[in-house]
Amino acid sequence: MVATSRKQQQLRLTYDAGVDALYIELSANRRSARTIEQRSGVYADYDSDGLLIGVEILDASARYPAALLSRLAKPETLLTLAEASAEAGISADTLRKQIHNDRIVAEKRGRDWLISYHELMNYLESRAPQGRPATSHVVRRKVS
Repeated sequence: MVATSRKQQQLRLTYDAGVDALYIELSANRRSARTIEQRSGVYADYDSDGLLIGVEILDASARYPAALLSRLAKPETLLTLAEASAEAGISADTLRKQIHNDRIVAEKRGRDWLISYHELMNYLESRAPQGRPATSHVVRRKVS
């Protein structure tokens, strides 16, 4: 579920059934600098300026109706450069260069670049075909 305001900031709700966690993302462009437990199973993420950027709620199925949680988006699948390289059949160095050239949307966490699976697929679909152009099957004859 995504809601937008006048400033086009997005509020994004995701639910991961595997860990039974609901995440309310208030600001996608900010990095978490600290997390504070607000109450048992409820954690607030703050950026380096002290701005609240997200809230994680554990044991969400005990707190909210299953019908509501099932309608929410699933969390993104993030790939390391090595995983993205194996998936795409492209070297990790090439992917890193494309990230620096703003051809692939990625985020850096610590020393690692992470690429969401759908951004990798977007990049692969946007690439120009590689290799020699296909030859036509037209046979040309000399006219004498």
